[in-house]
Amino acid sequence: MKEIELQYCERNGSELVVRQRTGFEVFAELKQRLESIGYLPDEYFLLDREWEDGRLIPLDADIDCSTDYGGSEGVYIDVFLYWNEEGNGVKRSHFITGKTLGESGTDLDRMFLVASAITKAFHGDSAQHERYVLVGGEPRRGSLIVGLTQEERRIFIESLIERRERMGAELHEIEGLLRRLTGSITDYINTVGHRPLDLDDHDRAILAIRDGEWDAFTSAFPKLTERREELLIEAAGRAGRIGRRMMAYILAALDGVSAESYVEASCRAAETRDTKRVHLLMEQAASHVSGLDPAYYGKLLLHVISEQKGMTFPLVEQCRDEWIKNAPPRLLFRAVMLNQPHLASLLVKKGISAGNTLPDITHCMISGRREWELCGLLDAGLQVGRDDYRALDDCVSNRAFDAAKKLVERGVDFDGYCAWVRLQRHNGERKEIPDELTKYAAELNERRMREEAAHEQAG
Repeated sequence: MKEIELQYCERNGSELVVRQRTGFEVFAELKQRLESIGYLPDEYFLLDREWEDGRLIPLDADIDCSTDYGGSEGVYIDVFLYWNEEGNGVKRSHFITGKTLGESGTDLDRMFLVASAITKAFHGDSAQHERYVLVGGEPRRGSLIVGLTQEERRIFIESLIERRERMGAELHEIEGLLRRLTGSITDYINTVGHRPLDLDDHDRAILAIRDGEWDAFTSAFPKLTERREELLIEAAGRAGRIGRRMMAYILAALDGVSAESYVEASCRAAETRDTKRVHLLMEQAASHVSGLDPAYYGKLLLHVISEQKGMTFPLVEQCRDEWIKNAPPRLLFRAVMLNQPHLASLLVKKGISAGNTLPDITHCMISGRREWELCGLLDAGLQVGRDDYRALDDCVSNRAFDAAKKLVERGVDFDGYCAWVRLQRHNGERKEIPDELTKYAAELNERRMREEAAHEQAG
């Protein structure tokens, strides 16, 4: 497989530009690589929080690994990034942690093999990884790592193929062992291709996507006339630039896609935190999905902000205003809840409506001592309803008079609010309208009447 890049070159006209990759993008590609060859640590494999939410890996950075027993249990792999920072020497930052629960010598050996696979993923010379085979089921005490010569490996593969042909019910487990022994689907097919295989072109295309094998993928895909939407979904969720390239290739070959498959592909793409591929799907949605739901864009953004909030702002920046205008109001409420004022302001400027979430947005901001943020949203053009009395009352009750004045200015009916307050008093609630707000509403009304009169005279 191709080495994983921490940065890459991209042509911008006649100029070759070095582009940085995000920490999550590199992590997702590495995790997929380890999973495909059976090297993913069994307990967890996690990205450090410092590298979440779109942080870029510095140019000329490199990686190293450390493997050792944990302080209390298990064996750990720590992956570090290091780079030269002008004036500060070499900076070293924790990047990824992997853990296995087992504590035997075999578990330690296995984790050193995983560390080796990680190093080869970034620095490899295209040599095949040493393969380990676990004999005895789960990697716990009593498991065994077996080193095989080429001849022993061939015999083992032949035996597995024979069992595979006899035991259809165990196909998945045997396929996993065969792929662990051989590596990618291309190597697997090259190794066992002289024997009858139950792999059709669709299976080969799926496995090629998972392994990131471009040649194998482009060889199998054109032969397919059915189930191409499944491949679109698979490629959309395949981490790395190769996954984006495969997705674009499939998308260009499809005339129409069902709304259900397109939404699933979009959500899978969002999980890779690859803004470019998500935006590509959004740009081409109308031309690929017949009768596209206008709320598709907003619902996808809601999925993004719920699962991968760090990529939401750059994605919204690239969205057309009409996409945001049809977004569900809870997208704005979610941005407010997650304390992302810049995102909330951008959504408002692009035309999102608060709808029936305005009272909740107001309460969240006022109770969190964020009145200035609410005022900023109102100044940016946040739409309010004439009968948004609960939102206004929350401001009044918490003495947030600057926000209360802006709500009245933006269109909340002050006379209607006063009538609503009198009704609350009738029901036993003690509510008072401050003179400051009453005076401001009167002045505002008088100013509007003068402006209307002047406009009529001018007309």
